[in-house]
Amino acid sequence: MHVWRVPVPAVEVPALGRVLTDDERARARTFCFDEDRRRFTVARGVLRLLLAHYLGADPRHLRFASGPGGKPAVAGVPGRPRPSFSTSHSGDLALIAIAAGRDVGVDVQEIRTDADVTGLAAHLCRCQQAALAGLPETDRRRAFFAAWVRTEAYLKATGAGLSSLAAVDLCRPTDRWWLRALPVDPGYAAAVAAEGRDWRLACWRWTG
Repeated sequence: MHVWRVPVPAVEVPALGRVLTDDERARARTFCFDEDRRRFTVARGVLRLLLAHYLGADPRHLRFASGPGGKPAVAGVPGRPRPSFSTSHSGDLALIAIAAGRDVGVDVQEIRTDADVTGLAAHLCRCQQAALAGLPETDRRRAFFAAWVRTEAYLKATGAGLSSLAAVDLCRPTDRWWLRALPVDPGYAAAVAAEGRDWRLACWRWTG
């Protein structure tokens, strides 16, 4: 299991734009703000370069499709196993998780001080809501974001989608899925979820 940390402001955008498809460049232009266009271009461009590296392919020729629940997948390259991947970006940080032979999901969130933690927590399962309510207010915000990224990583791995958010009870251990918090920049929370427990995690930083 490889998780790549991508500091968006530090990445050169023009070179990444050249590996995108015409459709992806057109999608980037639909964003109203420059920073949103940059985030999309960086996340998709680095994803293409990483998958091309693992597959021994041309990043410009990779094709993506939607699987069950809209989960993205990459078309296979002859002679190579097709990797599973997941991406997430928030603020100035993007994460890309890539795994072989198992589904994976990753999520990162900037710990925003203006977020309505109490209102958002109502979308989590009752077990997580109760755990958050029992914490001192000074600890509740960071604990909420830690719970939120774990839940979203799990939903991305399973392909269930956000409509299943409240039904996810991560307080109960499961043999099929394993979740781990990720060490990321201060001010962020992140987690990865993947099938099974027979995998090792390696974290990398994209330097371009």
